[in-house]
Amino acid sequence: MTNKGSFDINRLKEIVITNNVSLIGEYNYVTRDSLITGFCKTINCENQFTKNFRTLIKNNSYYCDNCMINIKINKRKETHIKNCGFSTNLKCPITKEKRLYIFKTKFRKRIRI
Repeated sequence: MTNKGSFDINRLKEIVITNNVSLIGEYNYVTRDSLITGFCKTINCENQFTKNFRTLIKNNSYYCDNCMINIKINKRKETHIKNCGFSTNLKCPITKEKRLYIFKTKFRKRIRI
């Protein structure tokens, strides 16, 4: 196992093996800012990702842009359901009351009806 702070070809090979990533092209020399291109890890997705080496190590995101958006949306929904029981924070009755209170107290003075 290589040093966690290293950005070299051995670390790239280790990441490819441990995370089952398919890269496009050959990489003989890499730095932390080298652009790495590979195939998305999502099943039935044939898109490619291009990210710098540092981002791959930091975020473990071996997915294309479209799949990353879907992963973010699903993670956000799961978190909201876990925390407040609703798929979005806006559906929570407590949040609705807070928004209504803020609207009435802060913005009512500015709006002349």
